[in-house]
Amino acid sequence: MLRVGTQVVLTNLRGQARLFSSAPDLKLKKVGVIGLGNVGNAVVKNLQRTGYNVTSVLDVDKSKCSPFNCSTPTDPKSLAEQVDVVFTALPMPPHVRSVFEGDTGLLAGISEGKIW
Repeated sequence: MLRVGTQVVLTNLRGQARLFSSAPDLKLKKVGVIGLGNVGNAVVKNLQRTGYNVTSVLDVDKSKCSPFNCSTPTDPKSLAEQVDVVFTALPMPPHVRSVFEGDTGLLAGISEGKIW
């Protein structure tokens, strides 16, 4: 991601740049966060503090979701279907694999136009 003034430019895996949105528009997008350990918790708090629309959070320890005034979907697929932008804060590759793969994984819920 590259910020040029108030414009945000995203680059795909082939290095092709595409104008995504102006910075103020990003605050209108629905944001979801998966993984609420030390990093994920701080990400949610900072996004909310700066005016981003965090609408969904998910963690294997459901008690970590309760401090946030957000929906708590049952699985990563459901979270991805509910939001425009997904952040993941996961500790190890096996955790990433379990969140992303399968019928209820994040990849099953990500559609065109959504960002991870």
